[in-house]
Amino acid sequence: MLCPSATKAVDAALLLAEMAVPHPTRPTWPNILRMDHAPALPHQRLAALDERLAGAAARPVALPETIVVDRGKVFVSAAFTAACEHLGISVQPAPPHAPTAKGIVERTFGTINHLFCQHLPGYTGSDVTRRGPTPRKTPATASPSSRTCSTNGWCTTTTGPTKAYATR
Repeated sequence: MLCPSATKAVDAALLLAEMAVPHPTRPTWPNILRMDHAPALPHQRLAALDERLAGAAARPVALPETIVVDRGKVFVSAAFTAACEHLGISVQPAPPHAPTAKGIVERTFGTINHLFCQHLPGYTGSDVTRRGPTPRKTPATASPSSRTCSTNGWCTTTTGPTKAYATR
Protein backbone atom coordinates (compact mmCIF):
# COMPACT_ATOMS: atom_id res chain seq x y z
CA MET A 1 0.00 0.00 0.00
CA LEU A 2 2.85 2.39 0.69
CA CYS A 3 4.34 1.71 -2.77
CA PRO A 4 1.33 1.38 -5.09
CA SER A 5 3.52 1.03 -8.19
CA ALA A 6 5.10 -2.08 -6.70
CA THR A 7 1.88 -3.74 -5.52
CA LYS A 8 1.40 -7.23 -6.88
CA ALA A 9 -1.58 -9.59 -6.71
CA VAL A 10 0.15 -11.62 -4.02
CA ASP A 11 0.42 -8.46 -1.87
CA ALA A 12 -3.32 -7.92 -2.10
CA ALA A 13 -3.95 -11.60 -1.27
CA LEU A 14 -1.67 -11.29 1.77
CA LEU A 15 -3.68 -8.29 2.97
CA LEU A 16 -6.78 -10.49 2.89
CA ALA A 17 -5.01 -13.08 5.00
CA GLU A 18 -3.86 -10.42 7.48
CA MET A 19 -7.45 -9.29 7.98
CA ALA A 20 -8.37 -12.73 9.29
CA VAL A 21 -5.49 -13.10 11.76
CA PRO A 22 -5.12 -11.33 15.10
CA HIS A 23 -2.11 -9.06 15.44
CA PRO A 24 -0.06 -9.09 18.64
CA THR A 25 -0.02 -5.97 20.76
CA ARG A 26 3.32 -4.16 20.61
CA PRO A 27 5.05 -3.58 23.97
CA THR A 28 5.08 0.20 23.46
CA TRP A 29 1.34 0.48 22.76
CA PRO A 30 -0.92 1.85 25.51
CA ASN A 31 -3.20 -0.63 27.27
CA ILE A 32 -6.32 0.80 25.62
CA LEU A 33 -5.13 -0.81 22.36
CA ARG A 34 -5.02 -4.29 23.91
CA MET A 35 -8.05 -6.46 23.25
CA ASP A 36 -8.20 -7.50 26.90
CA HIS A 37 -8.52 -3.82 27.92
CA ALA A 38 -11.17 -2.88 25.33
CA PRO A 39 -14.46 -2.54 27.22
CA ALA A 40 -16.66 -3.13 24.17
CA LEU A 41 -15.10 -6.46 23.21
CA PRO A 42 -16.01 -9.81 24.81
CA HIS A 43 -12.32 -10.66 25.23
CA GLN A 44 -12.60 -13.67 27.54
CA ARG A 45 -15.15 -15.36 25.29
CA LEU A 46 -13.09 -14.67 22.19
CA ALA A 47 -9.82 -15.82 23.80
CA ALA A 48 -11.53 -19.07 24.82
CA LEU A 49 -12.34 -19.68 21.13
CA ASP A 50 -8.90 -18.76 19.79
CA GLU A 51 -5.79 -18.61 22.00
CA ARG A 52 -4.10 -16.19 19.58
CA LEU A 53 -6.47 -13.50 20.84
CA ALA A 54 -5.00 -13.58 24.37
CA GLY A 55 -2.40 -10.87 23.64
CA ALA A 56 -4.01 -9.44 20.55
CA ALA A 57 -4.45 -5.84 19.53
CA ALA A 58 -7.96 -4.44 19.68
CA ARG A 59 -8.50 -4.33 15.93
CA PRO A 60 -11.01 -6.00 13.66
CA VAL A 61 -10.37 -9.63 12.76
CA ALA A 62 -12.76 -10.48 9.97
CA LEU A 63 -13.19 -11.43 6.35
CA PRO A 64 -15.66 -9.63 4.12
CA GLU A 65 -18.36 -11.47 2.19
CA THR A 66 -17.82 -9.29 -0.89
CA ILE A 67 -15.03 -7.05 -2.13
CA VAL A 68 -15.82 -4.32 -4.66
CA VAL A 69 -12.73 -3.80 -6.79
CA ASP A 70 -11.72 -1.44 -9.53
CA ARG A 71 -10.57 -3.17 -12.66
CA GLY A 72 -6.87 -2.90 -11.82
CA LYS A 73 -4.77 -5.85 -12.89
CA VAL A 74 -3.91 -6.70 -9.26
CA PHE A 75 -7.58 -7.27 -8.38
CA VAL A 76 -8.62 -9.16 -11.50
CA SER A 77 -5.55 -11.39 -11.46
CA ALA A 78 -5.80 -15.15 -11.05
CA ALA A 79 -3.83 -15.01 -7.76
CA PHE A 80 -6.15 -12.48 -6.10
CA THR A 81 -9.40 -14.02 -7.33
CA ALA A 82 -8.18 -17.50 -6.31
CA ALA A 83 -7.34 -16.20 -2.81
CA CYS A 84 -10.80 -14.65 -2.56
CA GLU A 85 -12.44 -17.85 -3.76
CA HIS A 86 -10.44 -19.91 -1.26
CA LEU A 87 -11.53 -17.59 1.57
CA GLY A 88 -15.17 -17.57 0.43
CA ILE A 89 -15.14 -13.92 -0.65
CA SER A 90 -17.01 -12.85 -3.76
CA VAL A 91 -15.33 -10.27 -5.99
CA GLN A 92 -17.56 -7.62 -7.51
CA PRO A 93 -15.95 -5.38 -10.14
CA ALA A 94 -16.99 -1.72 -9.89
CA PRO A 95 -18.28 0.00 -13.02
CA PRO A 96 -15.45 1.56 -15.03
CA HIS A 97 -14.64 5.22 -14.28
CA ALA A 98 -17.05 5.32 -11.31
CA PRO A 99 -15.15 6.20 -8.11
CA THR A 100 -18.48 6.73 -6.32
CA ALA A 101 -19.14 2.98 -6.63
CA LYS A 102 -16.39 2.47 -4.06
CA GLY A 103 -16.70 5.70 -2.11
CA ILE A 104 -15.73 4.19 1.25
CA VAL A 105 -12.44 2.97 -0.21
CA GLU A 106 -11.69 6.33 -1.83
CA ARG A 107 -12.41 8.11 1.47
CA THR A 108 -10.22 5.64 3.37
CA PHE A 109 -7.30 6.33 1.03
CA GLY A 110 -7.85 10.06 1.56
CA THR A 111 -7.80 9.55 5.34
CA ILE A 112 -4.62 7.48 5.15
CA ASN A 113 -2.94 10.14 3.00
CA HIS A 114 -4.09 12.98 5.25
CA LEU A 115 -3.64 11.48 8.72
CA PHE A 116 -0.92 8.83 8.39
CA CYS A 117 1.43 9.31 5.44
CA GLN A 118 2.46 12.79 6.60
CA HIS A 119 4.33 11.18 9.50
CA LEU A 120 6.45 8.88 7.33
CA PRO A 121 10.07 9.77 6.55
CA GLY A 122 10.43 11.41 3.15
CA TYR A 123 6.77 12.50 2.87
CA THR A 124 6.50 15.65 0.77
CA GLY A 125 2.74 15.97 0.47
CA SER A 126 0.15 14.68 -1.93
CA ASP A 127 -0.36 17.94 -3.83
CA VAL A 128 2.65 19.40 -5.65
CA THR A 129 1.06 22.86 -5.68
CA ARG A 130 1.15 23.03 -1.85
CA ARG A 131 4.77 22.00 -1.29
CA GLY A 132 6.26 25.47 -1.53
CA PRO A 133 9.39 26.55 -3.38
CA THR A 134 11.75 24.26 -1.42
CA PRO A 135 10.05 21.01 -0.42
CA ARG A 136 11.45 18.97 2.44
CA LYS A 137 14.22 16.63 1.29
CA THR A 138 14.07 14.07 4.10
CA PRO A 139 15.14 10.68 2.75
CA ALA A 140 12.62 7.84 2.99
CA THR A 141 14.80 5.67 5.20
CA ALA A 142 12.22 3.63 7.10
CA SER A 143 12.65 -0.12 6.63
CA PRO A 144 9.72 -2.17 5.33
CA SER A 145 9.27 -3.79 8.77
CA SER A 146 9.30 -0.37 10.44
CA ARG A 147 6.65 0.90 7.99
CA THR A 148 4.55 -2.21 8.62
CA CYS A 149 4.80 -1.69 12.38
CA SER A 150 3.84 1.99 11.99
CA THR A 151 0.92 1.09 9.73
CA ASN A 152 -0.37 -1.60 12.10
CA GLY A 153 -0.10 0.76 15.06
CA TRP A 154 -1.91 3.53 13.23
CA CYS A 155 -4.66 1.18 12.00
CA THR A 156 -5.18 -0.19 15.50
CA THR A 157 -5.31 3.29 16.97
CA THR A 158 -7.66 4.51 14.26
CA THR A 159 -10.04 1.54 14.09
CA GLY A 160 -9.76 0.33 17.67
CA PRO A 161 -11.30 1.66 20.85
CA THR A 162 -10.46 5.18 21.96
CA LYS A 163 -9.88 6.72 25.37
CA ALA A 164 -13.13 8.66 24.93
CA TYR A 165 -14.98 5.39 24.39
CA ALA A 166 -13.33 3.75 27.39
CA THR A 167 -14.47 6.54 29.71
CA ARG A 168 -18.17 6.22 28.82
